[in-house]
Amino acid sequence: MTLSLVLLACGKSPPELLEPDAPPPEPEAEVASAEPEVASAPPAAFASRMVAAGDVAWNPLDPSAPEGPALAIVSGDPAVGPVQALMKFPPGYESGLHTHTADYTAVVLQGGAAHGATEDTLTVLGPGAWWTQPGGESHADSCTGEADCILYIGLDGPLDMAPAQASSPENTMTVTAAADVAWGPLMPEAPDGPQLAVLSGNPAEGSSRLMMQFPTGYASGLHTHTADYTAAVVSGTHGHGAATDGLTALASGSHWTQAGGEAHADACDGGDPCTIVLELHGPMDFALVTEQGAGDGAAPEGGEGGPEKGGKAGGKAPHKGAPG
Repeated sequence: MTLSLVLLACGKSPPELLEPDAPPPEPEAEVASAEPEVASAPPAAFASRMVAAGDVAWNPLDPSAPEGPALAIVSGDPAVGPVQALMKFPPGYESGLHTHTADYTAVVLQGGAAHGATEDTLTVLGPGAWWTQPGGESHADSCTGEADCILYIGLDGPLDMAPAQASSPENTMTVTAAADVAWGPLMPEAPDGPQLAVLSGNPAEGSSRLMMQFPTGYASGLHTHTADYTAAVVSGTHGHGAATDGLTALASGSHWTQAGGEAHADACDGGDPCTIVLELHGPMDFALVTEQGAGDGAAPEGGEGGPEKGGKAGGKAPHKGAPG
């Protein structure tokens, strides 16, 4: 995945990856290998937590080059996958042509990231843009402009990388600019309400990757979901917390994990809409929590136009409500 891009630039195999946002390891002696290496880390129990953008503990992919590309595991075990992570590339970074075993999806959170089938056909993508990269197909990445490039990466298998000597004869990646994201209203009768874009999977049936956009002033009310999920803020100031009062304001580059069954609330209170990327580890559902307990929740319906519904705090229970 893009993580491997970094390794290409360094010409080294990835060092051992840590638990989410753990401090960087001590440098280890390099071991030459003709085969691409898979980084390993002990699996961590899924638990709810929030990490503000300024508190992300970036781990350099090459400890001897701390100013180079860096990684922060959000959830999952990179040795076996799937895994969700944030990747950071410094301005001017170039990965070289390479491949990964597993499919992955990337969403640009910050900067001008470029992705393409070859080093000569890169497309520069700003925040809110995304792409899918099939495993085994060669590709290249770079970071343009003067700012760091930060990506949210969802990898469907173990994290590995191998330099490619030539471009793949066929390349089936998809690249979507922010302006071309196919948003659909969560409720057709409320076209100006929360919006949903499905990046992969079917949220009505199982795990899925989504982007969601909430209008300014949106408030979810206290609610639960059956499935665990991970999320990261693309743009806007998104509020998240265990109660409707005192939500933590999370800016672009922040991320959180939310354990299924635990009550929480979300809001978009800034001057701009809030866009997040999230990965649901099971079918999408929603139950509003009242003083007496959980309200009714219904499984989302699939199909065009978005499988979820959203609602405002203090009103009716949002049927098929937006995760967050």
